[in-house]
Amino acid sequence: MSDRSDFQRDIAEEDEVSALLRSADARSTVPPFSEVTRRAEQHRDVSPGLAFVAAALVVAVAVTGIAGWRAASTAPATSPMPSPTLNASASAPPCFAPPPATALIGARPSGQWLQTSLDAVQPTDPQTNQLHWVLRFMVPQGAPAAATVFAHARISVSTPNDRQLILGYEVTEPQRSAVGDSEALSVKPCNSLVLVVSMAGPLIDGTFPYTIAVEKVALPEGGTVTESFDVRLACSNRTRTCVVADAAATAVPTPTPVAGVLKPEFGIIYNGVRTGWEKGSAPLVRREGEANLAVGELAPSYFNQFGGTVTPDGRRAAYFAQRQDEPWALYLLDGARPNEQRVLRTFPDDLPAAGPVWSGDGSGVAFVVINKEANQGVKPNYSAIRTLDLVTGAVTEVARVTDGSGYTIVGWDKANGRLAAMIAPHGEAPTTYIVFSGAGKREWKLDGGYSAVAAPNGRDVAAILCQGPTIACSFWTWKLDDFDSRADQKFGPGLSMGIIGWRPGTGDVGIYVTSIAGGAPGRIELWSATDGRRVVFGPGDRATGDAFFRADGSALVVTLALDEAVVVDLASGRTSPLPLPVPQAPWEIGRLRGSIRLGS
Repeated sequence: MSDRSDFQRDIAEEDEVSALLRSADARSTVPPFSEVTRRAEQHRDVSPGLAFVAAALVVAVAVTGIAGWRAASTAPATSPMPSPTLNASASAPPCFAPPPATALIGARPSGQWLQTSLDAVQPTDPQTNQLHWVLRFMVPQGAPAAATVFAHARISVSTPNDRQLILGYEVTEPQRSAVGDSEALSVKPCNSLVLVVSMAGPLIDGTFPYTIAVEKVALPEGGTVTESFDVRLACSNRTRTCVVADAAATAVPTPTPVAGVLKPEFGIIYNGVRTGWEKGSAPLVRREGEANLAVGELAPSYFNQFGGTVTPDGRRAAYFAQRQDEPWALYLLDGARPNEQRVLRTFPDDLPAAGPVWSGDGSGVAFVVINKEANQGVKPNYSAIRTLDLVTGAVTEVARVTDGSGYTIVGWDKANGRLAAMIAPHGEAPTTYIVFSGAGKREWKLDGGYSAVAAPNGRDVAAILCQGPTIACSFWTWKLDDFDSRADQKFGPGLSMGIIGWRPGTGDVGIYVTSIAGGAPGRIELWSATDGRRVVFGPGDRATGDAFFRADGSALVVTLALDEAVVVDLASGRTSPLPLPVPQAPWEIGRLRGSIRLGS
Protein backbone atom coordinates (compact mmCIF):
# COMPACT_ATOMS: atom_id res chain seq x y z
CA MET A 1 0.00 0.00 0.00
CA SER A 2 1.01 3.62 -0.36
CA ASP A 3 1.97 5.24 2.93
CA ARG A 4 2.25 8.99 3.51
CA SER A 5 3.58 10.68 6.62
CA ASP A 6 1.81 13.76 8.02
CA PHE A 7 4.53 15.98 6.57
CA GLN A 8 4.24 14.31 3.17
CA ARG A 9 0.42 14.69 3.32
CA ASP A 10 0.71 18.44 3.95
CA ILE A 11 2.99 18.86 0.95
CA ALA A 12 0.69 16.75 -1.19
CA GLU A 13 -2.28 18.94 -0.27
CA GLU A 14 -0.35 22.08 -1.17
CA ASP A 15 0.60 20.58 -4.52
CA GLU A 16 -3.01 19.59 -5.16
CA VAL A 17 -4.09 23.22 -4.48
CA SER A 18 -1.50 24.47 -6.96
CA ALA A 19 -2.64 21.98 -9.57
CA LEU A 20 -6.24 23.09 -9.22
CA LEU A 21 -5.29 26.77 -9.44
CA ARG A 22 -3.41 26.00 -12.67
CA SER A 23 -6.47 24.33 -14.23
CA ALA A 24 -7.32 25.24 -17.83
CA ASP A 25 -10.95 25.98 -16.80
CA ALA A 26 -10.97 29.81 -16.54
CA ARG A 27 -14.04 29.74 -14.36
CA SER A 28 -12.11 28.23 -11.49
CA THR A 29 -8.87 30.16 -11.99
CA VAL A 30 -7.99 32.85 -9.44
CA PRO A 31 -6.04 35.79 -11.01
CA PRO A 32 -2.87 36.76 -9.22
CA PHE A 33 -3.44 39.26 -6.44
CA SER A 34 -1.10 41.75 -8.18
CA GLU A 35 -3.22 41.58 -11.36
CA VAL A 36 -6.44 42.32 -9.47
CA THR A 37 -4.91 45.33 -7.71
CA ARG A 38 -3.37 46.57 -10.99
CA ARG A 39 -6.79 46.57 -12.63
CA ALA A 40 -8.29 48.36 -9.63
CA GLU A 41 -5.49 50.93 -9.90
CA GLN A 42 -6.50 51.59 -13.54
CA HIS A 43 -9.95 52.65 -12.30
CA ARG A 44 -8.82 54.81 -9.38
CA ASP A 45 -10.55 57.86 -10.95
CA VAL A 46 -13.98 56.27 -10.70
CA SER A 47 -16.35 57.08 -7.89
CA PRO A 48 -15.46 56.08 -4.32
CA GLY A 49 -18.35 53.67 -4.36
CA LEU A 50 -16.96 51.83 -7.33
CA ALA A 51 -13.50 51.86 -5.76
CA PHE A 52 -14.96 50.14 -2.73
CA VAL A 53 -16.61 47.59 -4.96
CA ALA A 54 -13.26 46.93 -6.68
CA ALA A 55 -11.55 46.44 -3.35
CA ALA A 56 -14.27 44.12 -2.24
CA LEU A 57 -13.84 42.21 -5.48
CA VAL A 58 -10.24 41.38 -4.51
CA VAL A 59 -11.44 39.70 -1.34
CA ALA A 60 -14.36 38.06 -3.06
CA VAL A 61 -12.22 36.53 -5.79
CA ALA A 62 -9.73 35.16 -3.28
CA VAL A 63 -12.48 33.75 -1.07
CA THR A 64 -14.20 32.27 -4.12
CA GLY A 65 -10.95 30.55 -5.14
CA ILE A 66 -10.40 29.06 -1.67
CA ALA A 67 -14.03 28.01 -1.43
CA GLY A 68 -13.74 26.44 -4.87
CA TRP A 69 -10.73 24.42 -3.74
CA ARG A 70 -12.51 23.32 -0.55
CA ALA A 71 -15.52 22.28 -2.61
CA ALA A 72 -13.29 20.43 -5.07
CA SER A 73 -11.85 18.40 -2.20
CA THR A 74 -15.28 17.34 -0.95
CA ALA A 75 -17.59 17.22 -3.97
CA PRO A 76 -17.33 16.59 -7.73
CA ALA A 77 -16.49 19.65 -9.81
CA THR A 78 -18.90 20.97 -12.42
CA SER A 79 -16.46 19.80 -15.12
CA PRO A 80 -14.75 16.74 -13.62
CA MET A 81 -11.20 15.78 -14.57
CA PRO A 82 -10.96 12.57 -16.61
CA SER A 83 -10.74 9.33 -14.62
CA PRO A 84 -7.35 7.59 -14.77
CA THR A 85 -7.42 4.36 -16.75
CA LEU A 86 -4.75 2.12 -18.15
CA ASN A 87 -6.09 2.83 -21.65
CA ALA A 88 -7.72 6.14 -22.47
CA SER A 89 -10.47 4.65 -24.65
CA ALA A 90 -11.60 1.31 -25.88
CA SER A 91 -10.94 2.26 -29.50
CA ALA A 92 -7.52 3.84 -28.99
CA PRO A 93 -4.42 1.62 -29.07
CA PRO A 94 -3.08 0.73 -25.61
CA CYS A 95 -0.58 3.13 -24.08
CA PHE A 96 1.49 0.30 -22.67
CA ALA A 97 1.36 -3.36 -21.80
CA PRO A 98 -0.45 -4.16 -18.53
CA PRO A 99 1.21 -6.27 -15.81
CA PRO A 100 1.54 -9.94 -16.73
CA ALA A 101 -1.19 -12.33 -15.69
CA THR A 102 1.38 -14.02 -13.43
CA ALA A 103 2.12 -10.82 -11.46
CA LEU A 104 2.49 -11.48 -7.74
CA ILE A 105 0.57 -8.27 -6.99
CA GLY A 106 -1.45 -6.94 -9.93
CA ALA A 107 -2.08 -3.33 -10.94
CA ARG A 108 -3.29 -1.15 -8.07
CA PRO A 109 -3.76 2.62 -7.66
CA SER A 110 -1.27 4.83 -5.87
CA GLY A 111 -2.68 8.29 -5.47
CA GLN A 112 -5.03 9.54 -8.22
CA TRP A 113 -3.11 8.55 -11.36
CA LEU A 114 -0.21 6.22 -10.74
CA GLN A 115 -0.67 2.45 -11.06
CA THR A 116 1.88 -0.01 -9.64
CA SER A 117 2.42 -3.77 -9.60
CA LEU A 118 4.90 -6.38 -8.36
CA ASP A 119 5.40 -8.50 -11.46
CA ALA A 120 7.79 -11.15 -10.13
CA VAL A 121 10.53 -12.19 -7.73
CA GLN A 122 13.13 -14.03 -9.78
CA PRO A 123 15.97 -16.01 -8.13
CA THR A 124 19.09 -16.23 -10.27
CA ASP A 125 21.39 -19.23 -10.66
CA PRO A 126 23.28 -20.40 -7.52
CA GLN A 127 26.54 -18.88 -8.74
CA THR A 128 25.11 -15.37 -9.12
CA ASN A 129 23.02 -15.94 -5.97
CA GLN A 130 20.63 -12.98 -6.22
CA LEU A 131 16.90 -12.26 -6.14
CA HIS A 132 15.49 -9.84 -8.72
CA TRP A 133 12.36 -7.94 -7.66
CA VAL A 134 10.45 -6.72 -10.75
CA LEU A 135 8.33 -3.60 -10.09
CA ARG A 136 6.10 -1.86 -12.65
CA PHE A 137 4.99 1.80 -12.56
CA MET A 138 2.28 3.00 -15.00
CA VAL A 139 0.88 6.49 -15.71
CA PRO A 140 -2.23 6.46 -17.93
CA GLN A 141 -3.21 8.90 -20.62
CA GLY A 142 -4.71 12.16 -19.34
CA ALA A 143 -2.52 12.45 -16.23
CA PRO A 144 -1.58 16.09 -15.49
CA ALA A 145 2.15 15.35 -15.29
CA ALA A 146 4.76 12.58 -15.14
CA ALA A 147 5.45 10.47 -12.07
CA THR A 148 9.02 10.29 -10.79
CA VAL A 149 10.39 7.09 -9.28
CA PHE A 150 13.58 7.41 -7.25
CA ALA A 151 15.63 4.21 -7.50
CA HIS A 152 16.18 3.53 -3.83
CA ALA A 153 14.49 0.58 -2.11
CA ARG A 154 14.59 -1.44 1.06
CA ILE A 155 13.70 -5.12 1.44
CA SER A 156 12.99 -6.87 4.73
CA VAL A 157 12.07 -10.43 5.68
CA SER A 158 9.76 -11.27 8.61
CA THR A 159 10.47 -8.05 10.52
CA PRO A 160 10.98 -4.42 9.36
CA ASN A 161 14.42 -4.37 10.99
CA ASP A 162 15.69 -7.43 9.11
CA ARG A 163 16.90 -5.54 6.05
CA GLN A 164 18.44 -7.34 3.12
CA LEU A 165 21.42 -6.14 1.09
CA ILE A 166 20.49 -4.28 -2.12
CA LEU A 167 23.07 -4.80 -4.89
CA GLY A 168 21.76 -2.47 -7.57
CA TYR A 169 18.97 -1.30 -9.89
CA GLU A 170 18.11 -1.73 -13.56
CA VAL A 171 15.33 -0.48 -15.85
CA THR A 172 14.07 -3.06 -18.38
CA GLU A 173 11.16 -1.05 -19.85
CA PRO A 174 10.78 1.11 -21.84
CA GLN A 175 14.51 0.67 -22.54
CA ARG A 176 17.03 -1.49 -20.69
CA SER A 177 19.61 0.49 -18.73
CA ALA A 178 21.45 0.38 -15.42
CA VAL A 179 20.53 3.13 -12.97
CA GLY A 180 22.28 4.54 -9.94
CA ASP A 181 21.09 4.53 -6.37
CA SER A 182 18.44 7.27 -5.84
CA GLU A 183 18.46 8.18 -9.55
CA ALA A 184 15.23 9.96 -10.62
CA LEU A 185 13.29 8.01 -13.27
CA SER A 186 10.46 9.78 -15.10
CA VAL A 187 7.23 7.98 -16.08
CA LYS A 188 5.35 10.22 -18.52
CA PRO A 189 1.61 9.96 -19.17
CA CYS A 190 0.72 7.02 -21.39
CA ASN A 191 3.95 5.26 -20.39
CA SER A 192 5.20 2.56 -18.03
CA LEU A 193 8.52 1.80 -16.37
CA VAL A 194 9.79 -1.55 -15.10
CA LEU A 195 12.38 -1.30 -12.32
CA VAL A 196 14.38 -4.38 -11.27
CA VAL A 197 15.83 -4.33 -7.74
CA SER A 198 18.66 -6.84 -7.21
CA MET A 199 18.89 -8.31 -3.71
CA ALA A 200 21.85 -10.33 -2.45
CA GLY A 201 21.31 -14.02 -1.65
CA PRO A 202 21.26 -16.55 -0.26
CA LEU A 203 17.78 -17.60 -1.28
CA ILE A 204 15.99 -18.43 1.96
CA ASP A 205 14.22 -21.79 1.88
CA GLY A 206 10.74 -21.75 3.34
CA THR A 207 7.73 -19.44 3.57
CA PHE A 208 8.17 -15.96 5.07
CA PRO A 209 6.62 -12.48 4.76
CA TYR A 210 8.66 -10.05 2.64
CA THR A 211 8.32 -6.29 2.23
CA ILE A 212 9.87 -4.24 -0.58
CA ALA A 213 9.49 -0.46 -0.42
CA VAL A 214 10.56 2.17 -2.95
CA GLU A 215 11.08 4.99 -0.51
CA LYS A 216 10.22 8.00 -2.69
CA VAL A 217 7.78 8.25 -5.60
CA ALA A 218 6.50 11.66 -6.80
CA LEU A 219 2.89 11.41 -7.99
CA PRO A 220 1.57 13.04 -11.19
CA GLU A 221 -0.91 15.16 -9.20
CA GLY A 222 1.80 16.28 -6.77
CA GLY A 223 3.09 14.99 -3.46
CA THR A 224 5.31 12.00 -2.68
CA VAL A 225 4.66 8.53 -1.31
CA THR A 226 6.59 5.45 -0.22
CA GLU A 227 5.42 2.61 -2.43
CA SER A 228 5.40 -0.67 -0.45
CA PHE A 229 4.53 -4.23 -1.42
CA ASP A 230 3.89 -6.87 1.24
CA VAL A 231 3.94 -10.45 0.01
CA ARG A 232 4.29 -13.84 1.63
CA LEU A 233 6.69 -15.89 -0.50
CA ALA A 234 7.46 -19.58 -0.56
CA CYS A 235 10.99 -19.97 -1.96
CA SER A 236 12.94 -23.10 -2.81
CA ASN A 237 16.69 -23.45 -3.25
CA ARG A 238 16.14 -26.74 -5.04
CA THR A 239 13.98 -25.31 -7.85
CA ARG A 240 15.29 -21.73 -7.60
CA THR A 241 11.75 -20.33 -7.51
CA CYS A 242 9.65 -18.01 -5.36
CA VAL A 243 5.85 -18.06 -5.48
CA VAL A 244 3.15 -16.36 -3.45
CA ALA A 245 2.22 -18.61 -0.53
CA ASP A 246 -1.48 -19.33 -0.20
CA ALA A 247 -2.33 -18.71 3.43
CA ALA A 248 -5.38 -20.93 3.07
CA ALA A 249 -3.50 -23.82 1.48
CA THR A 250 -3.30 -27.13 3.27
CA ALA A 251 -0.12 -27.46 5.29
CA VAL A 252 2.47 -29.88 3.95
CA PRO A 253 2.29 -33.00 6.12
CA THR A 254 5.25 -33.89 8.30
CA PRO A 255 7.36 -36.49 6.45
CA THR A 256 6.97 -39.98 7.84
CA PRO A 257 10.21 -41.27 9.39
CA VAL A 258 11.58 -44.57 8.16
CA ALA A 259 11.16 -47.24 10.81
CA GLY A 260 14.32 -48.16 12.62
CA VAL A 261 16.47 -45.27 11.41
CA LEU A 262 15.67 -42.59 14.00
CA LYS A 263 16.76 -43.26 17.57
CA PRO A 264 14.98 -41.33 20.34
CA GLU A 265 17.72 -42.18 22.83
CA PHE A 266 19.78 -39.49 21.07
CA GLY A 267 19.06 -35.79 21.12
CA ILE A 268 19.63 -33.05 18.55
CA ILE A 269 21.04 -29.73 19.78
CA TYR A 270 19.34 -26.77 18.07
CA ASN A 271 20.42 -23.15 17.90
CA GLY A 272 18.04 -20.67 19.55
CA VAL A 273 15.25 -19.13 17.49
CA ARG A 274 15.86 -15.44 18.20
CA THR A 275 18.28 -12.98 19.76
CA GLY A 276 17.88 -11.82 23.34
CA TRP A 277 17.33 -13.46 26.69
CA GLU A 278 13.57 -13.97 26.54
CA LYS A 279 12.40 -17.34 27.85
CA GLY A 280 12.34 -19.88 25.02
CA SER A 281 15.03 -18.14 22.97
CA ALA A 282 17.99 -20.27 24.09
CA PRO A 283 19.37 -23.35 22.28
CA LEU A 284 17.29 -26.48 22.88
CA VAL A 285 17.71 -30.26 22.93
CA ARG A 286 15.04 -32.40 21.23
CA ARG A 287 14.92 -36.15 20.81
CA GLU A 288 15.52 -37.47 17.30
CA GLY A 289 12.15 -37.46 15.56
CA GLU A 290 10.54 -35.00 18.01
CA ALA A 291 9.56 -31.69 16.34
CA ASN A 292 7.87 -29.84 19.19
CA LEU A 293 8.78 -31.05 22.67
CA ALA A 294 12.23 -30.13 24.03
CA VAL A 295 13.91 -32.23 26.71
CA GLY A 296 16.50 -29.60 27.60
CA GLU A 297 17.11 -25.87 27.41
CA LEU A 298 20.67 -24.54 27.44
CA ALA A 299 21.91 -21.34 29.05
CA PRO A 300 21.02 -18.33 26.87
CA SER A 301 23.25 -15.74 25.23
CA TYR A 302 22.25 -12.70 23.22
CA PHE A 303 22.73 -14.47 19.85
CA ASN A 304 21.73 -17.91 21.21
CA GLN A 305 24.08 -19.87 18.98
CA PHE A 306 25.37 -23.16 20.34
CA GLY A 307 29.12 -22.61 20.60
CA GLY A 308 30.16 -25.95 21.98
CA THR A 309 31.43 -29.47 21.34
CA VAL A 310 30.37 -32.94 22.46
CA THR A 311 32.63 -35.33 24.38
CA PRO A 312 34.26 -38.24 22.56
CA ASP A 313 31.78 -40.64 24.22
CA GLY A 314 28.84 -38.45 23.15
CA ARG A 315 27.32 -38.09 26.62
CA ARG A 316 28.20 -34.48 27.53
CA ALA A 317 28.82 -31.16 25.83
CA ALA A 318 30.83 -28.11 26.88
CA TYR A 319 29.74 -24.70 25.58
CA PHE A 320 30.13 -20.99 26.22
CA ALA A 321 27.20 -18.73 27.05
CA GLN A 322 26.60 -15.33 28.64
CA ARG A 323 23.44 -14.80 30.64
CA GLN A 324 21.99 -11.30 30.78
CA ASP A 325 24.12 -8.91 32.88
CA GLU A 326 26.55 -11.72 33.74
CA PRO A 327 30.08 -12.54 32.54
CA TRP A 328 30.78 -15.24 29.98
CA ALA A 329 30.88 -18.75 31.41
CA LEU A 330 31.80 -22.28 30.37
CA TYR A 331 28.83 -24.62 30.87
CA LEU A 332 28.42 -28.40 30.93
CA LEU A 333 25.41 -30.08 29.30
CA ASP A 334 24.91 -33.62 30.59
CA GLY A 335 22.75 -35.90 28.44
CA ALA A 336 21.50 -37.64 31.57
CA ARG A 337 20.14 -34.33 32.94
CA PRO A 338 19.72 -32.06 29.88
CA ASN A 339 17.82 -29.36 31.77
CA GLU A 340 20.61 -28.87 34.32
CA GLN A 341 23.25 -26.45 33.05
CA ARG A 342 26.32 -26.60 35.24
CA VAL A 343 28.77 -23.68 35.29
CA LEU A 344 32.35 -24.94 34.98
CA ARG A 345 34.13 -21.58 34.90
CA THR A 346 33.29 -17.87 34.63
CA PHE A 347 35.35 -15.26 32.79
CA PRO A 348 34.84 -11.78 34.28
CA ASP A 349 37.84 -10.33 32.43
CA ASP A 350 38.06 -12.58 29.35
CA LEU A 351 36.17 -13.25 26.16
CA PRO A 352 36.00 -16.78 24.66
CA ALA A 353 37.70 -16.72 21.26
CA ALA A 354 36.35 -20.04 19.91
CA GLY A 355 34.48 -23.15 21.00
CA PRO A 356 36.02 -25.45 23.63
CA VAL A 357 37.98 -28.59 22.67
CA TRP A 358 37.65 -31.82 24.65
CA SER A 359 40.69 -33.87 25.61
CA GLY A 360 40.91 -37.29 24.04
CA ASP A 361 39.96 -39.02 27.32
CA GLY A 362 37.04 -36.66 28.01
CA SER A 363 38.42 -35.56 31.40
CA GLY A 364 39.30 -32.00 30.44
CA VAL A 365 38.51 -29.03 28.22
CA ALA A 366 40.93 -26.71 26.42
CA PHE A 367 39.94 -23.24 25.21
CA VAL A 368 41.28 -19.86 24.04
CA VAL A 369 40.40 -16.52 25.65
CA ILE A 370 41.21 -12.93 24.73
CA ASN A 371 40.72 -9.68 26.65
CA LYS A 372 37.03 -8.77 26.88
CA GLU A 373 37.54 -5.43 25.09
CA ALA A 374 38.64 -7.27 21.90
CA ASN A 375 35.09 -7.71 20.62
CA GLN A 376 33.75 -7.37 17.06
CA GLY A 377 37.11 -7.83 15.37
CA VAL A 378 39.14 -5.53 17.64
CA LYS A 379 42.81 -6.53 17.80
CA PRO A 380 43.32 -8.38 21.12
CA ASN A 381 45.83 -7.37 23.78
CA TYR A 382 46.44 -11.06 24.42
CA SER A 383 45.40 -14.53 23.31
CA ALA A 384 45.81 -17.32 25.85
CA ILE A 385 45.40 -21.11 25.74
CA ARG A 386 44.04 -22.58 28.97
CA THR A 387 43.00 -26.05 30.07
CA LEU A 388 40.44 -27.10 32.67
CA ASP A 389 40.83 -30.45 34.42
CA LEU A 390 37.30 -31.64 35.23
CA VAL A 391 38.61 -34.09 37.83
CA THR A 392 40.60 -31.61 39.95
CA GLY A 393 39.05 -28.32 38.77
CA ALA A 394 42.54 -26.94 38.04
CA VAL A 395 42.90 -24.29 35.32
CA THR A 396 46.30 -24.08 33.62
CA GLU A 397 47.48 -21.42 31.18
CA VAL A 398 49.49 -23.26 28.53
CA ALA A 399 50.56 -20.29 26.38
CA ARG A 400 49.96 -16.58 25.83
CA VAL A 401 50.85 -14.12 23.06
CA THR A 402 50.57 -10.33 23.32
CA ASP A 403 51.43 -9.16 19.79
CA GLY A 404 47.84 -9.21 18.49
CA SER A 405 48.11 -12.78 17.14
CA GLY A 406 45.53 -15.41 18.03
CA TYR A 407 45.61 -19.12 18.85
CA THR A 408 43.31 -21.84 17.48
CA ILE A 409 43.40 -25.19 19.28
CA VAL A 410 43.65 -28.29 17.04
CA GLY A 411 43.53 -31.01 19.69
CA TRP A 412 44.53 -32.05 23.22
CA ASP A 413 46.05 -35.45 24.03
CA LYS A 414 45.75 -35.01 27.81
CA ALA A 415 46.84 -38.55 28.65
CA ASN A 416 50.21 -37.98 26.96
CA GLY A 417 50.55 -34.32 27.90
CA ARG A 418 50.43 -32.84 24.35
CA LEU A 419 48.37 -29.97 22.99
CA ALA A 420 48.52 -28.72 19.38
CA ALA A 421 47.46 -25.31 18.12
CA MET A 422 47.85 -22.91 15.20
CA ILE A 423 48.71 -19.26 15.52
CA ALA A 424 47.63 -16.50 13.12
CA PRO A 425 48.48 -12.79 12.93
CA HIS A 426 45.44 -10.58 13.52
CA GLY A 427 43.07 -10.78 10.58
CA GLU A 428 45.23 -13.26 8.63
CA ALA A 429 45.44 -17.00 8.00
CA PRO A 430 47.40 -19.24 10.40
CA THR A 431 51.15 -19.26 9.80
CA THR A 432 52.53 -21.68 12.40
CA TYR A 433 51.66 -25.11 13.83
CA ILE A 434 52.75 -25.50 17.46
CA VAL A 435 52.86 -28.48 19.82
CA PHE A 436 53.12 -27.85 23.58
CA SER A 437 54.29 -30.70 25.80
CA GLY A 438 56.30 -31.41 28.91
CA ALA A 439 59.42 -31.43 26.72
CA GLY A 440 58.80 -27.84 25.60
CA LYS A 441 57.44 -26.28 22.43
CA ARG A 442 57.90 -27.38 18.81
CA GLU A 443 56.93 -25.23 15.83
CA TRP A 444 56.42 -25.79 12.08
CA LYS A 445 55.83 -23.14 9.44
CA LEU A 446 52.54 -23.79 7.64
CA ASP A 447 52.53 -24.11 3.86
CA GLY A 448 48.89 -23.08 3.50
CA GLY A 449 45.61 -22.45 5.29
CA TYR A 450 44.69 -25.82 6.78
CA SER A 451 41.25 -26.44 8.28
CA ALA A 452 42.15 -29.11 10.84
CA VAL A 453 40.35 -31.17 13.48
CA ALA A 454 41.67 -33.80 15.87
CA ALA A 455 40.21 -37.28 16.21
CA PRO A 456 38.26 -38.24 19.36
CA ASN A 457 41.37 -40.09 20.57
CA GLY A 458 43.26 -36.77 20.61
CA ARG A 459 46.23 -38.25 18.71
CA ASP A 460 45.32 -38.01 14.99
CA VAL A 461 44.51 -34.99 12.84
CA ALA A 462 42.58 -34.62 9.57
CA ALA A 463 42.63 -31.43 7.53
CA ILE A 464 41.51 -29.81 4.28
CA LEU A 465 43.91 -27.53 2.40
CA CYS A 466 42.43 -25.23 -0.27
CA GLN A 467 44.61 -22.75 -2.13
CA GLY A 468 41.85 -20.44 -3.37
CA PRO A 469 38.29 -20.46 -4.74
CA THR A 470 39.33 -21.85 -8.15
CA ILE A 471 42.18 -24.17 -7.09
CA ALA A 472 41.41 -27.72 -6.03
CA CYS A 473 41.43 -28.75 -2.38
CA SER A 474 43.37 -31.65 -0.91
CA PHE A 475 42.81 -33.90 2.11
CA TRP A 476 45.65 -34.45 4.61
CA THR A 477 46.27 -36.43 7.81
CA TRP A 478 49.06 -36.38 10.39
CA LYS A 479 49.90 -37.22 14.01
CA LEU A 480 48.94 -34.49 16.48
CA ASP A 481 52.47 -34.06 17.84
CA ASP A 482 54.32 -34.27 14.50
CA PHE A 483 53.37 -32.00 11.62
CA ASP A 484 56.16 -33.54 9.56
CA SER A 485 54.15 -36.77 9.46
CA ARG A 486 51.45 -35.17 7.30
CA ALA A 487 50.38 -37.06 4.17
CA ASP A 488 48.24 -36.04 1.19
CA GLN A 489 45.56 -38.69 0.75
CA LYS A 490 45.30 -37.80 -2.96
CA PHE A 491 41.57 -37.52 -3.61
CA GLY A 492 42.24 -36.32 -7.15
CA PRO A 493 42.21 -33.04 -9.12
CA GLY A 494 39.46 -30.48 -9.52
CA LEU A 495 37.68 -31.07 -6.20
CA SER A 496 36.27 -28.71 -3.63
CA MET A 497 36.07 -30.20 -0.14
CA GLY A 498 34.93 -29.42 3.37
CA ILE A 499 35.54 -31.43 6.50
CA ILE A 500 32.60 -32.65 8.61
CA GLY A 501 34.66 -34.29 11.33
CA TRP A 502 35.73 -37.62 12.73
CA ARG A 503 33.10 -40.31 13.08
CA PRO A 504 32.83 -41.22 16.79
CA GLY A 505 34.16 -44.64 17.72
CA THR A 506 35.93 -45.19 14.39
CA GLY A 507 38.84 -43.97 12.31
CA ASP A 508 36.49 -42.56 9.62
CA VAL A 509 36.45 -38.91 8.56
CA GLY A 510 33.37 -37.31 6.95
CA ILE A 511 34.06 -35.03 3.99
CA TYR A 512 31.91 -32.93 1.62
CA VAL A 513 33.14 -33.43 -1.95
CA THR A 514 32.05 -31.46 -5.04
CA SER A 515 33.53 -30.71 -8.43
CA ILE A 516 34.92 -27.22 -9.01
CA ALA A 517 33.94 -27.39 -12.68
CA GLY A 518 30.35 -28.20 -11.76
CA GLY A 519 28.12 -30.75 -13.45
CA ALA A 520 28.69 -33.53 -10.93
CA PRO A 521 26.39 -33.52 -7.88
CA GLY A 522 27.85 -33.06 -4.44
CA ARG A 523 28.32 -36.00 -2.13
CA ILE A 524 29.40 -36.94 1.38
CA GLU A 525 32.18 -39.48 1.66
CA LEU A 526 33.79 -41.38 4.48
CA TRP A 527 37.56 -41.91 4.45
CA SER A 528 39.66 -44.12 6.67
CA ALA A 529 43.28 -45.24 6.57
CA THR A 530 42.18 -48.88 6.37
CA ASP A 531 39.11 -48.75 4.07
CA GLY A 532 39.87 -45.76 1.86
CA ARG A 533 36.91 -43.76 0.44
CA ARG A 534 33.22 -44.56 0.11
CA VAL A 535 30.19 -42.41 -0.70
CA VAL A 536 27.56 -42.55 2.05
CA PHE A 537 25.15 -39.87 0.88
CA GLY A 538 24.52 -38.41 -2.56
CA PRO A 539 21.84 -35.72 -2.59
CA GLY A 540 21.62 -35.65 -6.40
CA ASP A 541 21.10 -32.05 -7.48
CA ARG A 542 20.36 -30.99 -3.91
CA ALA A 543 22.86 -28.77 -2.13
CA THR A 544 23.77 -30.13 1.29
CA GLY A 545 23.89 -27.87 4.31
CA ASP A 546 25.39 -28.58 7.72
CA ALA A 547 26.07 -32.20 8.63
CA PHE A 548 27.30 -34.00 11.74
CA PHE A 549 27.54 -37.53 13.09
CA ARG A 550 25.18 -39.02 15.61
CA ALA A 551 26.88 -39.09 19.00
CA ASP A 552 27.69 -42.82 18.71
CA GLY A 553 28.79 -42.62 15.06
CA SER A 554 25.98 -44.87 13.78
CA ALA A 555 24.35 -42.23 11.56
CA LEU A 556 24.87 -38.94 9.78
CA VAL A 557 22.45 -36.00 10.17
CA VAL A 558 22.31 -33.80 7.05
CA THR A 559 20.47 -30.50 6.65
CA LEU A 560 19.05 -30.04 3.13
CA ALA A 561 16.96 -26.90 3.65
CA LEU A 562 15.67 -24.64 6.39
CA ASP A 563 12.77 -27.01 7.01
CA GLU A 564 14.25 -30.29 5.77
CA ALA A 565 16.86 -32.70 7.14
CA VAL A 566 17.58 -36.42 6.86
CA VAL A 567 19.25 -39.08 8.97
CA VAL A 568 21.46 -41.54 7.08
CA ASP A 569 21.99 -44.91 8.78
CA LEU A 570 25.63 -45.70 8.00
CA ALA A 571 25.32 -49.46 8.49
CA SER A 572 22.33 -50.08 6.22
CA GLY A 573 22.48 -46.99 4.00
CA ARG A 574 18.80 -46.25 4.66
CA THR A 575 17.75 -42.58 4.81
CA SER A 576 14.88 -41.19 6.85
CA PRO A 577 13.35 -37.72 6.96
CA LEU A 578 13.97 -35.98 10.28
CA PRO A 579 10.86 -34.19 11.57
CA LEU A 580 11.72 -30.58 12.39
CA PRO A 581 9.99 -27.75 14.25
CA VAL A 582 8.50 -25.08 12.00
CA PRO A 583 11.15 -22.39 11.42
CA GLN A 584 10.24 -19.12 13.08
CA ALA A 585 12.54 -16.84 11.11
CA PRO A 586 14.86 -17.00 8.08
CA TRP A 587 17.97 -16.63 10.24
CA GLU A 588 17.35 -20.10 11.68
CA ILE A 589 19.51 -21.48 8.84
CA GLY A 590 22.06 -23.90 10.29
CA ARG A 591 19.96 -24.46 13.38
CA LEU A 592 20.83 -28.17 13.82
CA ARG A 593 24.18 -28.14 15.60
CA GLY A 594 25.05 -31.50 17.12
CA SER A 595 24.04 -34.84 18.62
CA ILE A 596 24.17 -36.00 22.23
CA ARG A 597 23.30 -39.30 23.89
CA LEU A 598 20.40 -38.94 26.33
CA GLY A 599 19.92 -40.84 29.58
CA SER A 600 22.46 -42.51 31.83
